[in-house]
Amino acid sequence: MKKKAIIGSIISLILLAIMLMVIDYGELWAALRQANYIYLIPFVIIVIFGMVVRTWRWKLIVKPLGDVPFKRLFASMMIGFMANNILPARLGEAVRAYSLGARTKISRSAIFGTIIVERVYDSFTLLIMLWVVFLFSDAARSTEAASIKSFGWIFLGINIGLLIFLVFLQRKTDATLDWMGRMTRWLPEKINKPAREISEKFARGLTLAPDTKTTVGIVFYSLFLWTMMALSNYLIFLAFGYSPNPADPTHYLPIEASFVVLVVVSLAITIPSTPGYFGVFHAGVVLALKAYLDLPPGQFIGVAAAIAIVMHAAQYLPITLLGFYYLKTEHLRFKTTGDSLGVESDENGGGEPDVSG
Repeated sequence: MKKKAIIGSIISLILLAIMLMVIDYGELWAALRQANYIYLIPFVIIVIFGMVVRTWRWKLIVKPLGDVPFKRLFASMMIGFMANNILPARLGEAVRAYSLGARTKISRSAIFGTIIVERVYDSFTLLIMLWVVFLFSDAARSTEAASIKSFGWIFLGINIGLLIFLVFLQRKTDATLDWMGRMTRWLPEKINKPAREISEKFARGLTLAPDTKTTVGIVFYSLFLWTMMALSNYLIFLAFGYSPNPADPTHYLPIEASFVVLVVVSLAITIPSTPGYFGVFHAGVVLALKAYLDLPPGQFIGVAAAIAIVMHAAQYLPITLLGFYYLKTEHLRFKTTGDSLGVESDENGGGEPDVSG
């Protein structure tokens, strides 16, 4: 975990250093100074409502494990996303599982399985959006679009491989775990045995396609969530003076650009980075906008960087602050054990070990 955090930090620092070297600070400051920040109010409202929609969807995914109240799920959701913003190596996913497990009788490993299912739905929804947008887009022929599509194909291959493995783990649990055991038989028994027990609990949370009604609900929430989040990006474009009206080509950005920004950023933040996705988030925004903004190089990097900074901050700050609020109300706190980070409850309790990196 520590090695992954170091690699992520190096990648983020490299991307940030490149941006700092090529950016035109005059153009950056001009773009930030002239922006109309009133558009951030509805943007932040949509970001928070997006977390509500995520929770509705998660409730459906968790349903086979137990009927967990919405309020409890929302608190754990916010804590997990906040933890992703301040802890390395996407530790927030484990923190979310611990947070919910600490307040319910559900296995934390099984809860983590539901989070993986959630990510599978997210990945395929975003990739579908990417292909649909580029299918009808004139920008699909640009050099930047070709790079984005190549990244998308790689991501699609990884997700299909993961999906096949998860299907086998869900439907052929014993056979899959036996195969995994043979692959790791060189490990000591004291590691292999508890690993199998945790994997069995994890497999119980892999409800990839429960009943038809629930599956349709999950798909609907996934499409609604990401369509809403994509369209919300256009509020940031409006803040910087861009509009969907092609009559003014110097300040024109098509609606599709907000979808491409969403998908490219979502793909970019899968790359190891610092907590909060600094560097990779901003690089994703700049790459996506390169396919649409026809500006001189110096002006482009200044405007694109300004849009990336504001878009990132408007998501990062409210989610982090709300996450800390729920961390306090749930009586949880961060802990450090050696080189590991995680959370623990202020209250005494049994169950599985504390989550840590």
